[in-house]
Amino acid sequence: MRKKLIYMIILISFGVAFFSEVPNVTAEEDVNFVATVIDTTNSETKVHDLYLSYYKRVGGYVYREYRDSAKSMIVIRGEGEITIPFSNISEMEFEWAETEDGKSSVTIITLNGVQIKGEPGRVLHWTVKGKMGEDDFKLSIDETNKIIFSHGIKSASATMVSTSNLTSSQTVVEDIAGYDLKVNDLYLSYYKKVGGYVYREYRDSAKSMIVIRGESKLIIPFDNISEMEFEWAETEDNKSSVTVTTLSGEKIEGEPGRVSGWTFKSKTGEGDFKLSVDKTKKIIFSHETTSISETIAPSLNLTYTPTTVIDTTGCKTIVYDLYLSYYKKVGGIIYREYKGSAKDILVVRGETEVTIPFDDIKEVEFEWAETEDNKSSVTVTKLNGEQIRGEPGYVAHWTFKGETDYGHFRLSADKTKKIIMHTSSTTHVQPGFGVVFSIMGFLIAVYISNRKNKS
Repeated sequence: MRKKLIYMIILISFGVAFFSEVPNVTAEEDVNFVATVIDTTNSETKVHDLYLSYYKRVGGYVYREYRDSAKSMIVIRGEGEITIPFSNISEMEFEWAETEDGKSSVTIITLNGVQIKGEPGRVLHWTVKGKMGEDDFKLSIDETNKIIFSHGIKSASATMVSTSNLTSSQTVVEDIAGYDLKVNDLYLSYYKKVGGYVYREYRDSAKSMIVIRGESKLIIPFDNISEMEFEWAETEDNKSSVTVTTLSGEKIEGEPGRVSGWTFKSKTGEGDFKLSVDKTKKIIFSHETTSISETIAPSLNLTYTPTTVIDTTGCKTIVYDLYLSYYKKVGGIIYREYKGSAKDILVVRGETEVTIPFDDIKEVEFEWAETEDNKSSVTVTKLNGEQIRGEPGYVAHWTFKGETDYGHFRLSADKTKKIIMHTSSTTHVQPGFGVVFSIMGFLIAVYISNRKNKS
């Protein structure tokens, strides 16, 4: 009995030691593989450690390696791009156009059998490089016909980029060319050109859409959007538009913000997806895991009275938790919030400054001067009817901010025409309390009635 136990322990130890040496690979990890590279003359070469390298001509016949290596392939479908890692590719085949007027194509088969066809990215000055034993291998990408990947010990289940690892429900993205794709974890990213063909990610990601209505901006989170559709102007004289449909069915139309340099990015089961905002036609969100209680308008949780804000174009917006915020330009087009919020209006009267808190205000109206030679004015009407008139303070780089039924609100102070503070009788209260109190009253009445019956 003791010998059997010892043998069992030894076998388990060997098993643990063996499996602990097996790498736990995923599609994100760098995996060794052998690739069979077939060029356009049908010559085959076995290549280890295959990667793509970018060369830039820097003078005469000298080409210098300009970018870090890439172990992925870009497939352009319509206006969008899918970046597929080599670790998730079984085979890719190129069809090169014979003339500049024609389009080249690449067909990629992933490890789970999905076939993706489009135009090949990484063509101009990109080179396939690797090792042939001790020797180096190099081949221009546009002289490559086919690459067949052999991933050794890697199993199909380990190499798939599984959507189960993605945190959000699928979203359908359609570009202006009519191509659509189901993606996960959609967000917006800002890219800035820093030299040559290189674009550097310049801002943090954003999971919301800006809708410009007049001079006002509504920042609507993706969590509160069912669908958004873009209409892009054909000329600079016309204005583009976006229509956002919220989860409650409300349609909000205006000009799209976050356009120049902004890109939609996301994940797919095959690789990373990228599409410029101004090349996007429609996005349909699927909030499968979101319950009704989670998707009700964010303003329902606000306890402040609503305020009607009217900008200089006459556009009206109901805003909650209104306050003033100061932004300072710190470089490029980036403005950073610089001071704490202010919930008051500064009126300058000669050498005197009067600061009036929002709680004492019924209405504020601005008159903005058309030229720098003239002075702008503001008239503040207090709750007691008193009117205070003077020059407006809090103007340069000050912004009115708050919440709406759809998302965040933002409006430059010098683009504001009028602010109407609603009375307490129109306070936006937390819904459901009336029902709760009714139920509580009913239960108390039942309890008292039962006590009387028992007595």
